[in-house]
This record gives sequence, structure tokens and C-alpha cells, in this order.
Amino acid sequence: PLWPRGELKLGPILIFPFVTARLGWTNNAFDQEDSGSSWFTDLGAGFTGSWNIAGGRGTLGFGYSYVWRNYFQADDLNYSQWVGGLSFTWNFPKGIWVQVGIKHERLVDPVQIDQAGKMTRDNLYPYLNLGFDNAFGNKIDIQAGVNGTQQNFHEDEFSTSDYQELNAYLRVAYPIIRDTTRIY
Repeated sequence: PLWPRGELKLGPILIFPFVTARLGWTNNAFDQEDSGSSWFTDLGAGFTGSWNIAGGRGTLGFGYSYVWRNYFQADDLNYSQWVGGLSFTWNFPKGIWVQVGIKHERLVDPVQIDQAGKMTRDNLYPYLNLGFDNAFGNKIDIQAGVNGTQQNFHEDEFSTSDYQELNAYLRVAYPIIRDTTRIY
């Protein structure tokens, strides 16, 4: 955290700012025939946070991050990426909860080796999760959800890779060693 005491507190809102830096090397950026090896840096910043409402029964979660990649030997390959998200969780009595949210990414990094070049795309991830902790008075946790993915490429030549996906799941968990290890 940038703040020496952890989160920043703005009344009931907690904000966790951060910065990132990375030095790396690639032998072939974006898998292009005319692209050689290059050292690169990733520099970024962002924040994540939460806002408890109704005495902690509801939580609004949010976050945003930005990363700039700079190639030392290939300036024309430099790019930036960002990710943001928003969620809302409501806790009902007896361990029942519901969470709804969305995450949005603007990415440039390569996704498939057979598609060479910078590929700017937007990814959306809407989701709805339901849970029942300590279900029926025992230590079983039950969780179900529906998660979506929508990927849209900005370049027309990659538009055949646009897709939408919807996944549903059901998870039952039970602690097998105290409350620290669960089997799903």
C-alpha cells in the first residue's frame, strides 16, 4: 500500500492504493516474424476499495488499475492496459448472501499464437453469485453462480474471435481439517 498504515479511510469507505513495477524480457513480442527480443518494463498504479452500508450487511466493492508496457528495443510495440470493476454484496440473516458485479478489461497482450500483432480487445465479465454459509446449521457452505464473458476485438481482422460465454456453477464445501482446509 502507498499509505503507510494500510488502507485510506474516508468515513465508511476503505481505499487500498497500489503501484506496480516489473522488468522483463521477451524473445519475440506478440509472436511476430519481424519482432526480435526486447527488454520491457511494466509500470502501473491502481486502487481497490470497499464501502460497507447498512451496518455491514451490504458491501460495495470497486477497483481500477492501469499498466503501461514499454519495450526498450521496439517502441512501436508499447501499449497500455486497464482493468476496472464494481460489485455489490448483500448479507441476509442465517448466512445467506448474494453478490452481483461486473469487471471490464481493455487489454492489448496476445491471446493466441496464430494471431500475430497487437490485438486491442475489451472483455466484460458480469456475474451473479449466491451463497449459504453454514447451511442447515452445520459447517457446509453452498455457493452457486452465473458468470459471463464477452470479448470484443477492436481490429476488424480479428472480429471472428469475438465471443460470448456463460458459465453456471454449484459448489459445496466442507471443512475437513478444522476450519482451515476445505474439500469442494
